[in-house]
Amino acid sequence: MDIAFLNLEDTAQADAYRALTREVFGLDLSAWLTGGFWRGGPRILGLMEGGRLAASLTIADMTLVLRGRARPAAQIGTVQVAPAFRGRGLGTKLLARAMDLCPPDVFLFARAPLAAFYGRLGFQGAVQSVMRAPLPPPAGKPVPITAPQLYGKLDPARCVESGVLDVRREGSFYGANLVLGRRHDLYWLPAGCAAVAREEGGELHVFDLLAQSPVPWETVGAQLAALGGREAVFHFTPDRWLSEYAVADLWRGERLFTRGGFLRGLPEFCYPALGRV
Repeated sequence: MDIAFLNLEDTAQADAYRALTREVFGLDLSAWLTGGFWRGGPRILGLMEGGRLAASLTIADMTLVLRGRARPAAQIGTVQVAPAFRGRGLGTKLLARAMDLCPPDVFLFARAPLAAFYGRLGFQGAVQSVMRAPLPPPAGKPVPITAPQLYGKLDPARCVESGVLDVRREGSFYGANLVLGRRHDLYWLPAGCAAVAREEGGELHVFDLLAQSPVPWETVGAQLAALGGREAVFHFTPDRWLSEYAVADLWRGERLFTRGGFLRGLPEFCYPALGRV
């Protein structure tokens, strides 16, 4: 058994990682791996067994703000073990090694039934909150576009505003989903920015916002309001968009798990470092 970081510039290693992710999650990472999103981005830790890539995970190094103080942290993601190698504790060994390579403060998102698995390595479930803001009166009309059209309008390497990740360094988390074809609710706004948003049950769920220069939320919100909904539900901490928002009920779905000195909830736990809470 050998645990080491993968080099995605190595064709064999990139192919092995792509094949493992396709087998475990059913995702084709070809566009993601060749689109330039990984330059300086997450590190991929792999576990080799019998000459095969048996398991892997990603480590995204970042700076988080807790109670106004910046501190190094890491997000663990895409934890995967090939079906043929399950039941042997390889995932636990890989995750334990990752903890040795990360700063003390680590977080990840996972399904609630995995709490016991991650709990063995010191992770605890944290409270997730929904952040809401009323929508201004509609002004302007969003235009549905495709991911290729988006990257014809915005250069991910030059984007300075994103609700989820610093796209200057790592690319947008939801941008990855768009490239992979998992989301189709992408819009171009007259304000010169893009949004991943969807109206459901009178609520406008805003998953991500991308722009190459700052745009006030009042402008973005008024243009998104044409999609419907009484209020916006942010799936990220929207501080960069200078919005007044309120923390409301708990979010359903994947659960946030933290390890180290993290506070046990949002908005004190600010992801990523947005400057102010």
